[in-house]
Amino acid sequence: TKEKIKEMDEELERGVRTNHSLGQALNDKAHKIDNLNLEIKRQRGAIQEKERVIQLFVTDLEKLVTEVDPSYWRDAIRQLYRTYVKKGTKEPGARDVPDSMDEFARQREYMERSLETLKKRATKNEEAVKINNQKKAAEN
Repeated sequence: TKEKIKEMDEELERGVRTNHSLGQALNDKAHKIDNLNLEIKRQRGAIQEKERVIQLFVTDLEKLVTEVDPSYWRDAIRQLYRTYVKKGTKEPGARDVPDSMDEFARQREYMERSLETLKKRATKNEEAVKINNQKKAAEN
């Protein structure tokens, strides 16, 4: 009976150690799951930010492609380069993500260039109308 009690006591101790090690393994796995969930959240944020930059680039590129005036293209391409290619980065090809102030400045510059282009077109149209009116006046 003493042997049986001792045997049962040892079995109980083994069970407690096994439960303790299983509990520790379970806690480790839960901690690992939490860390992986945090990593997933961080990666999703990085993906969303990269998609935002890609969308900004596509929008800027579409504006450039739809521009009729070829003299505008050279400056616009340089602006695309300055905006989306970060010089001196550790990683080749890394992109500089414009913050809200950079985005505001970029849009302001674009609007200023668009305004200049519209002014030039308006001046050309006024000249054409003036010349056309002079021709009609000369015909009469």
